[in-house]
Amino acid sequence: MDDSISAFVAADAGRGAEVTPPAKSASAAITVKRRDRETLWLEPLGIIAVPFCADMSNVTTEATPPHTVVYGYGYSSIFEKLVITTILHSLATLLTSHPFVLRICYDGEMDTVLHRWLKIPYTLHVTEFLSPKRPKATFILLHGIGNSAKAWEALIPLLPKNVRVIGIDLLGFGQSPHPHWSPYDARTQARSVGATLLKMRLLQQPTIVGHSLGSLVAVEVAKRYPLIVKKLILCSPPFYRQTEEKRRLLQRDEILKDLYRRMKKYPLTLESLSPLIVKLKLASPALNINEGNVASYVAALESSIVNQTSMQDAAKLKLPITVLYGALDPVVIGSNIRSLAKKNSNIIAKKIATGHEVVGRYVRIVAKEISQIVS
Repeated sequence: MDDSISAFVAADAGRGAEVTPPAKSASAAITVKRRDRETLWLEPLGIIAVPFCADMSNVTTEATPPHTVVYGYGYSSIFEKLVITTILHSLATLLTSHPFVLRICYDGEMDTVLHRWLKIPYTLHVTEFLSPKRPKATFILLHGIGNSAKAWEALIPLLPKNVRVIGIDLLGFGQSPHPHWSPYDARTQARSVGATLLKMRLLQQPTIVGHSLGSLVAVEVAKRYPLIVKKLILCSPPFYRQTEEKRRLLQRDEILKDLYRRMKKYPLTLESLSPLIVKLKLASPALNINEGNVASYVAALESSIVNQTSMQDAAKLKLPITVLYGALDPVVIGSNIRSLAKKNSNIIAKKIATGHEVVGRYVRIVAKEISQIVS
């Protein structure tokens, strides 16, 4: 590599920006013209990280090898992301004996590097519904497909005031990230939920309350992080068997899966029908399938529901599980849930006179279950 060309060119909000390498001088130095930003020095690694939120004209540097100078945007958690990336490039610098000057756009290249290539789970958007100073218990609410934490708003006024209640927007929904490349399977969702819970530093083992897709994610969280979770309350979990090929056409599981596969082929129809479904009160008012999340909806439908292993995983869990399912629910197979309860003595199955969505009477039943845990 030519000494005069050691710059990394990255996209800046859709336009290319070439960054020139630092000039060689007698000693390493950095001059930063910036507003309301701090400069992070990682001298033991020969790294200088400079966050900023303006264009390159606001930052000038002079440094000598083997320093790696990194420019990044001023997001709240940018430093922890920069550290990971700069360590990698510091190694590259030592191997090539050339400095690198990097300009990182978190919304694009940085996102891909951290979460797709390095497999670092996302942290998700959370809503603190109730947060008393000394909570008697903690509950995590995971919504269903196409919804957000807002789906639980009707539940909150019915809950005891001495509990901490946190709603999480699953990956691809609500205000959480919507990576276009994510498979949106239960494993990916659970890793993001787990990372979010660890970041929150909860003082109590929470009970996770999941609805539909959220219940499948709750099972995966309990499977992967058994020390974190105290109990599960699963509302309308679409548990489906992995049916043998020769019996496939005779199983209701496969009939529903085939329906989902057909729905997957018509994302624009799903998007246009969602307002009507809400208007007819067939779904939660929080259901919102739009251009921004329809890809997430379709991917989650395929990866988390059609190609699931949640029923087999739930059968092996050791923690207490309460399963609520509606007698009028068209997408939940009651016989699967009853079979699961017979296999695992930790599971209590309760059939209730409701449909699939947690609305109306269903909300009061969930509130009662939570209140019983607290009392």
